[in-house]
Amino acid sequence: MQASLSSYAKEKIESVLRQIGQDPRTDRIARLRVLASLLAAEQVGPGVHRVCDLLDREPVWRDALGQLLAGELLSGPLRADLADVGLASGQSLLAQTLGRIGRKIVPPVVPASGAQAVLHALAGAGLASAELQADELQAWGRLIALLSQSPAWAPEGAAADHVREELQSAMQWIALRAASATLSPDLQTLIQPARLDSDVFIGLPAAVSTLTNGEPPGRSRADLLARLSRAETLVAKWREAVRESGTTAALTHELRSLRDAVIRLRQIVLALDEDEGAPARRTSLLLDLLAARAQHGSLRALIRRSSADLAYRMTESASQSGEHYVANSRTEWAALLRAACVAGVVVAFMAILKIKIAAAHFPPLWEALFVCLNYGLGFVFIHMIHGTVATKQPAMTAAVLARRLAEDDGTPLSLQRTADLCVKMARSQTVAIAGNVLMAVPVAALLAALWPLITGHSLINDTKAAGFLADASVWAGPSLLFAAVAGTCLFLAGMISGWFDNFAAVTRLSSRLAVHPALLRLLGARRAARVGNYAGEHLGALSGNLLFGFLLGGVSFLGALTGTGLDIRHVAFSSANTAFAVVHGGQSMALWWIPLFALGVLSIGAMNVAVSFGLSLFMAVRARGASGVRIGLLLRLLGRRMLRTPLQFLVPPREPAPAERRDEAAR
Repeated sequence: MQASLSSYAKEKIESVLRQIGQDPRTDRIARLRVLASLLAAEQVGPGVHRVCDLLDREPVWRDALGQLLAGELLSGPLRADLADVGLASGQSLLAQTLGRIGRKIVPPVVPASGAQAVLHALAGAGLASAELQADELQAWGRLIALLSQSPAWAPEGAAADHVREELQSAMQWIALRAASATLSPDLQTLIQPARLDSDVFIGLPAAVSTLTNGEPPGRSRADLLARLSRAETLVAKWREAVRESGTTAALTHELRSLRDAVIRLRQIVLALDEDEGAPARRTSLLLDLLAARAQHGSLRALIRRSSADLAYRMTESASQSGEHYVANSRTEWAALLRAACVAGVVVAFMAILKIKIAAAHFPPLWEALFVCLNYGLGFVFIHMIHGTVATKQPAMTAAVLARRLAEDDGTPLSLQRTADLCVKMARSQTVAIAGNVLMAVPVAALLAALWPLITGHSLINDTKAAGFLADASVWAGPSLLFAAVAGTCLFLAGMISGWFDNFAAVTRLSSRLAVHPALLRLLGARRAARVGNYAGEHLGALSGNLLFGFLLGGVSFLGALTGTGLDIRHVAFSSANTAFAVVHGGQSMALWWIPLFALGVLSIGAMNVAVSFGLSLFMAVRARGASGVRIGLLLRLLGRRMLRTPLQFLVPPREPAPAERRDEAAR
């Protein structure tokens, strides 16, 4: 391990330790910062092992370093860091953001000595990271074990007693804060309808007091750990209840705060224990504290955590909607095909209407508005007649997959079930695209052929036909880039749908509309209730479809406004436009061109789906904290399935597999 360190680092580390050993009282924090900087400049694990080797060889240096740390920690409190750093703050997101920006512009004063100075020195040098490797954990554990042999850290010494008292005080602070958080109006609104009480949190301060002051300590410790387990289960139930009732930014933040509080309390309780595993748990607590201190003022860390909370709010509703886009049987698969065919017919007419809007030569702003309304209202109409636009699926189904990954317990059977879900999603997506294209193409071709007979002139001219064919030629232009832009719009539309679904649940929209005075006077109680139920169930889908249309039209308008030529390529519209161009070309078009254009349209569809699904899966996995290792195992399993039975990714079997039958029975 030491071979990975530079010779300069080895010599400098030894020099600093020698200086501390000669006089541990002079410039203590400065020397500690130098030592920490040296370790941060190299690989942390080997660097700490180097320190351990030197302290093991020179007990005088070990005792001096132990005395240095003990003296600094004794001169200041630790409870504030233990109770605050790394835990979700009670401040609003805006207040936290402004505070961190202010600290970037005018950095706070770092204490010159004391416990805070020690933590700043270690964390500020970059020694702590969110995910430490096994070698680094082992190195830090060895260092703490060595320092504990110093006389300054005797079990009944002043330093050990001080740290123990600070840990106990921090427990009281955290318990009181968690108990008071459960009394917030947002959380009570969630608790009461779900019939979930918060007594387990209300009793936390008393349980902590019993542990710190009561007898016998063994029983009180076991009681507190049991209460913390119940509290963790309760938070999980509250988070599950959010799926039905919706959530707000404040409620999401409070649930995160409670979860963080339970985790930190358990860490402290276990660190106060005196069994064989206690040193390792104390090491873990210290490193978590250093990692949190290193990111305490980081604006990037705040944005990352806040975006995860926002993703959770949106993807919870999206995951429920996404279940409707996954066919579990041949019957559902056939129903999805019919819904996609219905959408394909409507898309062909939407494509004609877009052509006519462009041919009318409206002023640019009005043209953009009409194009957006054509897209948006068309998608809304498709939803209302129970059609399915294939590219709307990925943003929804990605949330379903992320939820399954988060619930995966790591067993082979669980991984197989997740793979089964992926296969169902793949064939559902494939049949939806096929239904859209297989109906959009013939209907568009028929309309293009009938148009001259009805109106006396062609639907499009030669220039427009050449442009449509160029759009499908993905190998000779930016069409794949524009398809990726459309995929991004699809992802945003899925998140918008999730936000509105969440809004409808949080505000109890169905119940409120059912008793709305104006609706009652206008429609009567029964019809008002039907309107309320429809709005509550479909607000997200209707809003997402409408705004998706405005996103597609808005991108084209932005490209024209800026002169960049930015545009979108959507598989359903590209297939209809290509059909218009082929019919217009007629006999002048070589037959061998048609497979190339078909390949181009399929490439556009693949890019739409890949970008939309990839972004949605990333956001959903981020929200749920699913393991990247499991995703890798899942991809390998799917690869083996693809090689053995590729047909199952296209068509469901006549009889579902045993695992699928069990899942269907559970539903």
